[in-house]
Amino acid sequence: MRENGTVSGTVGVTISPRTMTVATLCTTEDGTCVPSSVVRAVGPDEPVGAGLAAALDEMQPAPSRVVADIGPVLDHWVTQLSPGGASPSPIGKVTVVRVSPTPVTVATPFDGWPERLGHQVDGGWVHLAGGVDLHGGRVIPEDTSAIDDAIRLAERRGSAAICVSGMGALLDSEVEHRVAEHLLRAAPGCRVVLAHETGGRRFLERERSAILAASLLPATSALLDDLETGAARAGCSLSLVGADGARLGVEDARALPTRLLGSTNGLVAQGAAAVAGVPTAVIVVWVGDHARLLTIEQGVLRARTMRRSARLGDLRFSQRHAVESILKGPAVAALTRDLVDDRPVVLTQVPTDDDAADGFQALTSTLAAQLPHAHMVRQEAATLAALGARASLPQSEIVRYAVVSGRDEVEQVRHFLLQIAQGRVLAAADGPVELRTIADHYSPLSFLTAGPVLLRAHVVGFPTDAG
Repeated sequence: MRENGTVSGTVGVTISPRTMTVATLCTTEDGTCVPSSVVRAVGPDEPVGAGLAAALDEMQPAPSRVVADIGPVLDHWVTQLSPGGASPSPIGKVTVVRVSPTPVTVATPFDGWPERLGHQVDGGWVHLAGGVDLHGGRVIPEDTSAIDDAIRLAERRGSAAICVSGMGALLDSEVEHRVAEHLLRAAPGCRVVLAHETGGRRFLERERSAILAASLLPATSALLDDLETGAARAGCSLSLVGADGARLGVEDARALPTRLLGSTNGLVAQGAAAVAGVPTAVIVVWVGDHARLLTIEQGVLRARTMRRSARLGDLRFSQRHAVESILKGPAVAALTRDLVDDRPVVLTQVPTDDDAADGFQALTSTLAAQLPHAHMVRQEAATLAALGARASLPQSEIVRYAVVSGRDEVEQVRHFLLQIAQGRVLAAADGPVELRTIADHYSPLSFLTAGPVLLRAHVVGFPTDAG
């Protein structure tokens, strides 16, 4: 049985540092979507998993699947490092192995980071000669002494993980994997994050994303273990949801915690669309003194792959997240049917104070005349985020560089990436799904038939009527 395209018995959960919101959505006989939610306080020393199990045990009928948004917790961990933030921080140090043909680089791995965050994550770095030049010539790292130096450096600095990053030349995944294999042979208990796995196209941004993910690994893994235990106690399986509104398997979320950062506005928009019952819409989210415009198409939020975070001192890093257009003053009032291409419009808010509520009231009054068929959704932000998690579709987008010998090898790599993406979607699905390939293409990065290419595969799992 399904409700609104989601398996009945699936609940969404938003976990913040102080509260946990468990939400579900029911459909009445007239087709109206009715949300319901339970909010539980989470004490500073209380295991989150125990609170989740208790909340699920109280629900009737018992749910079978939990889709959790832990982005607010990770955001809190990161923003603790802002000036005046609390300590100690759960963020660990990271040692970087930077692979490039020459040691000359534009910036070191920790240049450009906010001072306090950079100090927290800086576990040192070493250079390893290797990589791929623009003509596709691969330089395989042969001198492994630099890798051994990185292991010793990580031990001295007390690093939580090691990041392997290509810089200064195109790097295909094979070279990174070879470095990782040596690391794991020499230090079997070492946590390793590969920069190409972040999906970034630009070296500095994907390196920063990998460093940030590596710094969050221990604390995120502990939180996910706790949540898995709590869900299992209640007889439920667990999925996570990312900043792009995509449902992720636990291991995918564990491997790259940066996918979960800054999820709130995207999930609020996705939840508002679910309450309004419109899979394709323009969502206007009122936040304080401005509005954020997001677009959802057939249940999939429009997303981009690089983020600039004001919370992190304008640090730019690779992350697939929902696209938000900020509207202020006259721009909000100018929002008309022509500007939204005749798609349904959903209005909601993330309340911050009484002035924000007054601003939202003024916004709805202004737009009501211009957009008479707009859906007004009035729910707490945490409830909408939980409903957005529940309504999420399993997705996987993979962006990779590769060095190929010709068209046949390109097809082999494309097929391989599609298989990986499909497997990740199936791991995150809560029932039978139809796998739809949204993107499957490659771009040559030289004029030669053999050489470096950039490949992209994006697969979405849409629920079927079975199950």
